[in-house]
Amino acid sequence: MVSVHSFIAFAMQSTAALVEFDSSKLYDETDFAVSSMIIPTVGGRIYVSVPNSSADIARKIMVHDYAHDDMSLYDISTMTKGKKKGYLEVDVCRQLNSLFYAVYLQEAIRQVIFTNMNSGNATASIAVWVFSGLIITKGVDD
Repeated sequence: MVSVHSFIAFAMQSTAALVEFDSSKLYDETDFAVSSMIIPTVGGRIYVSVPNSSADIARKIMVHDYAHDDMSLYDISTMTKGKKKGYLEVDVCRQLNSLFYAVYLQEAIRQVIFTNMNSGNATASIAVWVFSGLIITKGVDD
């Protein structure tokens, strides 16, 4: 029989910090303590917050979305749009020029892959907010 203490210890080790909303998900360093993580999405935005103390770790956690060059979480965290916090736009279908590739890669383009290249899958304080689907904006700078 499993003791309550053992069950709680197991549950704490197997939980992630993922917080889910209707059209977005919030991840933190606990979620990135793996070699790779796949997030299904058809488009949206990825916002990243990285304190200076976590910059070296964040530089080695890469984002791959099949339409852009790979970017690190640190690079995304330093992006700006005008005077506002920047983000990585994930709109893979619009980026593809060929109908053939859109059909052939249909399953592949419905995901974003995060790859942790740190030794031992090390993480540090990082917050990643992924908004999925159509983002309606009020203006060019939103």
